[in-house]
Amino acid sequence: MDLYKILNVDNSASPDVIRKAFRKLSLKHHPDRGGNEEEFKKINRAFQVLGDPMKKKDYDMKQSHPFLNKNSNENIFNDDTNGGVPDMGSMPDMFKMFFGGMPMGFENMHNMQRGGGPNIRIFRNGKPVFQSHNVKPPIITKTLEISLEESYEGIVKSLEIDKWVIHNNIKTVEKETLYVDIPHGIDNNEIIIMKGKGNINTHGISGDIKIQIKIKNKSIFTRNGLDLLVNKKISLKEALVGFKFEIKHLNKKTYMINNFNSKVVTPNFRSIIDKMGMKRGNNVGRMIILFEIIFPKTLSETQKEKLKEIL
Repeated sequence: MDLYKILNVDNSASPDVIRKAFRKLSLKHHPDRGGNEEEFKKINRAFQVLGDPMKKKDYDMKQSHPFLNKNSNENIFNDDTNGGVPDMGSMPDMFKMFFGGMPMGFENMHNMQRGGGPNIRIFRNGKPVFQSHNVKPPIITKTLEISLEESYEGIVKSLEIDKWVIHNNIKTVEKETLYVDIPHGIDNNEIIIMKGKGNINTHGISGDIKIQIKIKNKSIFTRNGLDLLVNKKISLKEALVGFKFEIKHLNKKTYMINNFNSKVVTPNFRSIIDKMGMKRGNNVGRMIILFEIIFPKTLSETQKEKLKEIL
């Protein structure tokens, strides 16, 4: 049995590489996560040796000198009484080594080996040990800033996190870059949950990441639900005789807005254009133009007389 092959590492692998390989494979094959029990046992046995500097040294010596017989190696590799499987009496110690003192999955694995049977309660110092391996680690909370244009279109944004991993009672902090799929139409302060991407506890259970979206708006639009509001100032002359102006939309297209018919724009007039607002699933809001008429502060006598004639 080549323990290096079981962990998918070569015999020159560093302790850190061996530890990471074990963690990856043990998570993949753990029975509590739907993995193969026998494969899980092999992985644990391999790491029990390769993860211990002294045992690894003995193992490497035995591999290099196959005729050398050392008692330490005999105890590790000769499990004839149990068909190559470690004695179940030693399993709690092994789990204590792997997972920081909690016999994760031991009760389930013991029952599986015996083909079922009564529930086993484990005691330590006369007190029951409560199995808490299904409890997730604390949530990581992050904030991600996007523009209103990115909210309109939807976007994938990168997010760097620091998460901790507990292995063999040692907590290490790892940096990881995640790619967050932000759906179109997402609103300010909405929350995205990325399940299983966070901290990893001593039982191999991964926590979640909670991402709050902050929309930084530098556009001409204001959002109201799915509607996009835009304020437009026009002169009294334009309100009476017509106007023309352009609006650059969030979809990167430019639209010409004009009013050269006989309709007069009154104060607080609103022009509503359907299907030009924010998108959310199959729903699309409106674009609403809010007109503000700028009146002149003064009029000359000539202007007043002309207005009297016209009106």
